[in-house]
Amino acid sequence: MRILLIHDEIYPEAGANSRIVYRMVDELLRHNDVSITILGCARTPEQRAEYYRGCPIIHRPWNTIEKYTQIVSRLHYKWLKHVLFPRSVIYRLQSQKWREPRDIEFIRWIKQHLNQFDVILACSVPYYTLAVAAEFGEQIPVVFYQMEALHGNLSPYAKNRTEDEIEIKWDKMAQKIIMTDLIYKQYLQHPTCCNADKVVLAEFPNIVKRKEILTQNTYLQSDRINICFIGQFYPIIRHPQYLFDIMEKLENTNIHLSIFGGVNGKLAPEYMEKYFSNKLPNVHYYGYVLPEVADTVMMQADILVHMGNTIVDVLPSKILDYISTGKPILNICKTKLCPTLSILANYSNCMNIVEPEEPITDDLINQIVDFCTKYKGITIPFSQIEKQYEQYTPKYVGKIFYDTLHAAINEN
Repeated sequence: MRILLIHDEIYPEAGANSRIVYRMVDELLRHNDVSITILGCARTPEQRAEYYRGCPIIHRPWNTIEKYTQIVSRLHYKWLKHVLFPRSVIYRLQSQKWREPRDIEFIRWIKQHLNQFDVILACSVPYYTLAVAAEFGEQIPVVFYQMEALHGNLSPYAKNRTEDEIEIKWDKMAQKIIMTDLIYKQYLQHPTCCNADKVVLAEFPNIVKRKEILTQNTYLQSDRINICFIGQFYPIIRHPQYLFDIMEKLENTNIHLSIFGGVNGKLAPEYMEKYFSNKLPNVHYYGYVLPEVADTVMMQADILVHMGNTIVDVLPSKILDYISTGKPILNICKTKLCPTLSILANYSNCMNIVEPEEPITDDLINQIVDFCTKYKGITIPFSQIEKQYEQYTPKYVGKIFYDTLHAAINEN
């Protein structure tokens, strides 16, 4: 089975969703009949690796003349770049169907090499990958890995059609569409769900055994209770104010919060200065770290802090990362409908706080202190976690991918 994987983020610079995709690559490669070619956009020199675990990586630039326009850009004559290389004009002349230069580059390459593959697997990170794959839906089996229910932001493809019509057209070109159960439920509530019969359910494969890669602990001090947040904050769907209010109330305790990640979006400069510049004595901000370092911190932390989203239709994959460690979890929910509540229902090392229903009182602070003190050092064995959350393991989800890709080929 020769697979063409269309994926925007090139290893090793990959976000949380992208790491999920590469776990599926790892699982598919366990089968001797599988070969994979990865087609993507490398944006930095670090992403110019030629192979991932033996899989060739094809780097397509945003457009073929980009290397020439960069020379002009370095001279700080950006206006000259548009005069000498009017790519918008060039690409509109090349194709009336595609407004994005990268789409043309991807399509051009696939047309030249289409006979080398049995199936296309397109991952919606971001969504133009699905648009490119859909172009070949009548020539080769296409499988979508849809990581959110709705594509959104389809204005470059809209022209005289609605975005709903575009989504329906794309899905019609796919042989199979893989998504999680929560995403499927949201998908069914939308007018674009007329291809629901193609959906195959598979959860995020984040239950993996994590190892302490760093031999020396460079972040966490042993004379305190280390609670750690690993991930990103968002001004609208995952605002950190409630967490910081809690930490200010915990200032006179030995509980310290370490943050590894960043803010996706804009917060006021004075807010960043107050909370993300290490001015609070018990809050330590380290910014972005490598995924391997994040895994190490998760294994070395005493308590892991998770913050849910205001959006209730998508399970934050980070909660599965936390569960896989077996560590105690302080779970702050933005709504009582947060999907993390059900997945943590049988996880014994957990304290759930529903933010809208829990004002920060002395009683709540005492409960947090008691939880952190009681559960520090207690870890659920991975063998128990793996059995309890089997449907979230790479092995389980990988089999679904393998079977789905084979079915797409056989049904074509």
